[in-house]
Amino acid sequence: MEVGSFGTIVFRASDKEVHTFNSLTRRREAKFAEHQVLEQKSKLQFVGVSLEETSFTVQLHAGLTDPEDRALAFWAAQESGEPRPLIIGRENRGDFVLVSIEQSEKYHSATGAKYIEMNLGLKEYN
Repeated sequence: MEVGSFGTIVFRASDKEVHTFNSLTRRREAKFAEHQVLEQKSKLQFVGVSLEETSFTVQLHAGLTDPEDRALAFWAAQESGEPRPLIIGRENRGDFVLVSIEQSEKYHSATGAKYIEMNLGLKEYN
């Protein structure tokens, strides 16, 4: 079952493959201009909202997906700088760029199986 995508990178969960995300957060701020008024308090003026920032964690387990291959797809997406549609569930959240990646790796001592965890930061592109 597909649970979303970032461009051509598809998030899915099935009995043969698990490649999905968790800890999804969204952030956006209201923007205000501050105008000085002679001998009075300043006045605020709403000027709009900032671009949305989204972050989530991807866990890549050997046996459930190819960790190296999946990780390289995210690194390539960041290096290209190209905006890609972000789809979560059935909701298209618009175009985003991948602005930050934090990757940690672990290995199972007995089997040598690899586990990669990636914290990804995306920013709305318009």
